[in-house]
Amino acid sequence: MGEPFPHSIYVQECPKIGYACVYESWFTNCSLWWPLPEFLTTYCHRRRIALGQYTANGIRILVTLTVLAAELGISMSVRLFEKLMTTSITAKTGFFYGKMVPKYNVITGKPSKVNFWNRAYFYVKINEASFEDPSIVLNGYFNANIDRLSKWSQGGTKSFLEEVEAIRTLSHQHWPDISEARIQAALKRISRGKLFFNRVLFTDIIACADEVSG
Repeated sequence: MGEPFPHSIYVQECPKIGYACVYESWFTNCSLWWPLPEFLTTYCHRRRIALGQYTANGIRILVTLTVLAAELGISMSVRLFEKLMTTSITAKTGFFYGKMVPKYNVITGKPSKVNFWNRAYFYVKINEASFEDPSIVLNGYFNANIDRLSKWSQGGTKSFLEEVEAIRTLSHQHWPDISEARIQAALKRISRGKLFFNRVLFTDIIACADEVSG
């Protein structure tokens, strides 16, 4: 089990059941889409990470791997995600960041960080408009300890290992080349997701701060 982060409560924490905190930079700088992919929320659930604890850097890796996998005819999964990257905590802030496992690092040209990525955030209602699988239970509070990977994440069937190898052999995929067109094409193959960031379209998703804190 995880433990609450020992520092003062972050405003990005979302204690009210039925809501989650997300960041504008996930969409404007990292090209994440709606509804949020099931394997992202499943990963946070399995590792007991609050959704609002995950950095833009990790989201950018997630987007890139999803696109590359889709172009190979592979559907990104939690198991594959855990095999290709690691997640660690930044002790001073309590945020978790993603990093590619060195032997599987196929992404280049990716900025090491997104400045002020967590400055602009908002709350979303957990429903079918905002989450691919709204039934997944998410931790609302920042967590100090990430749960260990399951044993099955370390091994794999022949077909799973072939998928890992197929992604590894791509090598040197440049983040600037992960265009909106490539992401849109990938989404058509793998989900009902849409790539946009327009508040006007979010009447079923965005919740105001008063609604969440009340």
